[in-house]
Amino acid sequence: GEKNAGFDVLYHNMKYGNNASTKLVEFIRERSAIEENYCKSLVKLAKSACSASQLGTFEPLWGVLRVATEKLSNAHHQVVVRLQELVKEIKEYGDKQKERHKAAKDEFTTTAEIVQTIQTMTAALTKAKETYYARCQEFERNKRDGTSTKELEKAEAKMKKAAEEYKALVEKREIIRNDFHDKMVDTCRKFQQIEEEHLQIISRHLETYIGSHMAGWEIMEKVHTEFREQVAALAVEKLLDQFVRSKGTGMNIPEVITFEE
Repeated sequence: GEKNAGFDVLYHNMKYGNNASTKLVEFIRERSAIEENYCKSLVKLAKSACSASQLGTFEPLWGVLRVATEKLSNAHHQVVVRLQELVKEIKEYGDKQKERHKAAKDEFTTTAEIVQTIQTMTAALTKAKETYYARCQEFERNKRDGTSTKELEKAEAKMKKAAEEYKALVEKREIIRNDFHDKMVDTCRKFQQIEEEHLQIISRHLETYIGSHMAGWEIMEKVHTEFREQVAALAVEKLLDQFVRSKGTGMNIPEVITFEE
C-alpha cells in the first residue's frame, strides 16, 4: 500500500489469532458450566423424585420418569466431560501458538527493519522532491524577475544540489524497494501458512465442539425413545393390574352371616 503498512496488518492479525484461541476457551468453558449446572439440576430433580410416595396407580410411571431423568443427567454429564477435554486441548494449542508467534517475531525482524527503512526513505524522498520543486520554482522566478547574475547562479546551484539529492534518494530507495519486495513476498507466504494452520486447527476444534453436543443429543434421543416406549408399555390396563397384584387384599367374597338365636 501507499504507507507500506501491510506487514503491520499481517503481524497484528497473527497476534489476534491467539486472542481468538483465548476467547474460544472462555466460550466453551462457559458453555460447559451451563451444561454442568443443567446436569446438576436434573440430578437434584431425580433425587427429589425418589422421595415421592403415595402416588397410587401412577407410581410405576413415576419410576420410569425418574430413571429417564437420571439417564438424561448422565448424557449431559458426558457432554460436560467432552467440553472440558476440548478446553484443555485449545489451551495447549494456545500455548504452542504463543511460542510460534514469538519465533515468528524473531524470524521477521529483518522484514520489520526493511519496512521501517522504506517508510523512512519514502518520507525523506517526498521531502527531497518537494525541496527540488521549490528550488526549480525559485530559479524560474529569479529568471523572470531579472535577478542579478550572481543571485541567479546561486539559485541555480541550489536547484542542482536539490536535484542531486533527490536523484540520489530515488536510486537508494529503489535498491531498498527491491529488498523490501523480496522480503515481503517471503514473509507474506509465511504469514499465510501460519494463518492457514491456525484456521484449520480452530475449525477442527469447532467440529469437536459440535460433535460433543451431537453425541450428547444422540444419547438423549435414545433416552427419550426408551422413555416413550416404556410409557406406552405401561397401559392403563397394565397399571391397574399391577396395582391389583401389589395391593390386592384377596378375592374371597365375605360370607353371609345369618342371625343366630
